Parts: sequence; structure tokens; C-alpha cells
Amino acid sequence: MTQDITAGPLAGLFRVFSAFGGAIDNRIRIQKTAYILKMTGFQDFASLPFTYHGHGPYSRELSDVLREVVAAGLVREIFSAADQEDDRHSYQLTVAGQDWVKENGVDVPQKLLDAANTLKQFESRALELASTVLFFHRDHEMMPREHAFERALKLKPQCRAYKAKAEAIMETVVKYESCETARRALEKTPAGERVATCAGCGKETLPDTCHCGRAAAEHNAYDSSCPGPIPMGCDCHRAGTPPKGDHRG
Repeated sequence: MTQDITAGPLAGLFRVFSAFGGAIDNRIRIQKTAYILKMTGFQDFASLPFTYHGHGPYSRELSDVLREVVAAGLVREIFSAADQEDDRHSYQLTVAGQDWVKENGVDVPQKLLDAANTLKQFESRALELASTVLFFHRDHEMMPREHAFERALKLKPQCRAYKAKAEAIMETVVKYESCETARRALEKTPAGERVATCAGCGKETLPDTCHCGRAAAEHNAYDSSCPGPIPMGCDCHRAGTPPKGDHRG
């Protein structure tokens, strides 16, 4: 095991397993949950590169980490017959894996638990569609949301029945999104498509920009000391700044 055991993709993977109660039903769920969490600002996955793959955003590095923990006996891979290749493999923390989590102090932040409790209610196909929409809407091409849905459904017509659930997942992303993600999206969004201007500092903003008062590089959406995003907030790094509210510049 060569990765940092307290932070990064290895620790993040174990945190996700713990948040899901020690078992995850397929690879698609692992990959798409990791990508969605990255987009909300989950720091363990911040460095993971994701590219578009057959089932949506995919990280080779995360796949390698999963393979490594299986080889080390910390996670059990279970094969069963299914219609989809990626759905033939489910995963469970072994007793050795549970002991490793405890011995290394890999705790699970409450915001990760909250997000996981929401995400695990949805089928893998819904996560696949939602993560693909996010890839085009907030990460790769910065398409308007409705256009990103159209693009995703053209690529994944088999996911059409899950559109409403994907919309619900998108709302979860907005709820937990960090200011770093929102600000990165703002920088890539054409000026004519930005949705509001702060009455105090005059900067254009996007919905759900964080009011924690810290710079984007210092902000961690999973830090309990940060109040998190406030709808229609200001991206000037100053707290208490709704676009039409009392700006204390």
C-alpha cells in the first residue's frame, strides 16, 4: 500500500465504504459516487482525474486503488451473474479492512455521511446519468444544465427513465457544493450566462457560492466549522453577502 493512509483516494475510498455501511453493490456506484463527492468538494478525491468513459466519468486511479485493496484482503470482491458487466462485481469491507479503518483513524465526516445517505437511495443508472450531466455542466464543457441533460441522454438513452432521479441527485450536489467548485464553474462560464451580480462588490456570481469567508483554496465543504453554501451568495470571499442583502465590504 503506497498511498497516504489518512488522506487522498485510498482514505477516501475507505470513508465511502464506511459511509455506505461497509458494502457497495457495484463498480458504477463506486466511480459515480466518488465523482459526485469530488464535485461537492470532498478533498480526498480532489486530485483524482476523471475522464469520460462508457458509463460516464471514470477515474483509472480510483480503479487501481480498488484493485489494490482487494489484493491486500481489505475489501472482498464478489462476482455474480448480471446483465451489465460492471454490475457483476460487488464489494464488502473485510474484517481486516474494518480493523484497518479503526487502526488508522479514518473517520467519516458528518457531511459525507449525509451525502452518502442521500446517494445510496438511488440506483446506479441514476448516478450514472447525474454524474454525466455534471461532467458536461460543471466540469468539462460548462453547458447549461438542460443542454447537459440532452447531451447525456443522447449518449445514454438507457438512462432516460432515471431523469427525475438524476435531477434529485443534482440538487444534492448543489446542497453540498463547495465554493471552490462553484467558483471554478464561474470562471468557465461565459459572462453572458452568469446569473447575478453582488450588490456590494459588483462581482458576477453563481447560485450556491459559499459564505464561509475563506478563499477557495482554503475552503473544505466537509469541514464542520464552515457553514457551507448559501443560495445566491457572493464570490468575493466575504461572509454574509447575499446579492441583494447587507454587504459589509
